[in-house]
Amino acid sequence: MLTVQENAVGKPIRAIIRDPSGNPVDVSTATVTFVFQSKTGIDVIKATTPTGTPGQVLYTTVAGDLTPSGEWSVQAHYVTASIDDHTDIQSFQVAPNL
Repeated sequence: MLTVQENAVGKPIRAIIRDPSGNPVDVSTATVTFVFQSKTGIDVIKATTPTGTPGQVLYTTVAGDLTPSGEWSVQAHYVTASIDDHTDIQSFQVAPNL
């Protein structure tokens, strides 16, 4: 499981978007949001843009995104002219700071 420090700034969070056959989905014109959710019920929704690599989208964290520490989940939501879908939910750990 991925571990990220609490309040990490500049940490890239990447989602790979594939069709049922495992091929990358063309998301070059997609509207993409990342939905982060902590176990305490805090939701953080962030818009992002495709990376230019087929099937990949990237969000880079900013101050205040990942707090409090604990287990978090993330899911990308992407919309194109013909697709409105979500990636699988992935879990990761946010580690506390001293």
